[in-house]
Amino acid sequence: MSSITTTATEKYIHISPYFIIYLNAFISIFGLFGNLLNIIVFINLRSFRRNPCVFYLMIDAIVNIGFSITANSNSFIWCKIKTMLINSFSLISMLITCFAALDQFFATSPHYYLRRRSTLKLSYRLTILSIFCGILFGIPIILYCDIYSTVGCIIRNSRFFFYYSYIHVPLLYGIFHSCISSLFGFLAFRNVRCIIRQRIQIVRRRLDRQLTAMVLIRIIFSIILSLPYVIYCTYYLNVIDFIENSVQVISIRIIGIICSSLAVINTSASFYIFLIFCTRYRHQVKFVLTKKLWKQLRKKICLRHNQIKPANEPSMNDYTTEAKF
Repeated sequence: MSSITTTATEKYIHISPYFIIYLNAFISIFGLFGNLLNIIVFINLRSFRRNPCVFYLMIDAIVNIGFSITANSNSFIWCKIKTMLINSFSLISMLITCFAALDQFFATSPHYYLRRRSTLKLSYRLTILSIFCGILFGIPIILYCDIYSTVGCIIRNSRFFFYYSYIHVPLLYGIFHSCISSLFGFLAFRNVRCIIRQRIQIVRRRLDRQLTAMVLIRIIFSIILSLPYVIYCTYYLNVIDFIENSVQVISIRIIGIICSSLAVINTSASFYIFLIFCTRYRHQVKFVLTKKLWKQLRKKICLRHNQIKPANEPSMNDYTTEAKF
């Protein structure tokens, strides 16, 4: 029995790193593509350019790109930097999601003094605050993490380990993120249901409804996909030292692979979630890719071939179509 267990342990140690690398790389490729498309759509649509909530969603996409690139690097040489960046990106993304929900609560509020809070100036400040918090939290990881050839980076400082395992992961990533983002997300959703009574332009109403739906969908899937990893980390950090059975260790780490993959999906799936659940966003993506970017590309190709007049000039119909968005 012990020989079978030893063989299974050796196979796990040999196979699991490659499985994690290829699985996360596959997820991250789709995530990079999706997050880039999110940024392209947010930049190219006129109705999105000066909207604070869209700014938060764009920053979230940029941070998720950074997370995807960092998570797929497996060099022991910069293990501490990788651990710091992953935790910093995760914290920034979490705060940005909460601020996006807060902004939509402000933007859809029936009270004018709350609607005034939804500004780009405030979004810039809160984004800078999020980045500062991410960097501030990353510094102790650089200082208190050590590299071990068998397991990678682990926290050696007992006080920081206590903070990380009992406060940062379960309270900040788990309870705080879930409660704050879902609270303001559902309050914004409640405001949107009553928005027809407010004296707001129809275009603005449609945009507020769309963005509230997108933020709420992002929050729901973020909680569903990240909460298993939070629970796993809390359990693993506090129990792993007391488990001596190698089969139990393997079982726990297999669960960890599944949970970490869900966390990577959380940073990669926002574009596809928006595309599936938001009809208006599908039309916007189609408009940007076919009516704007494709026409610009054809125009450049025509100019390279010394064509005097571009094959496709912007028509009034294009401007009218964009105005709908």
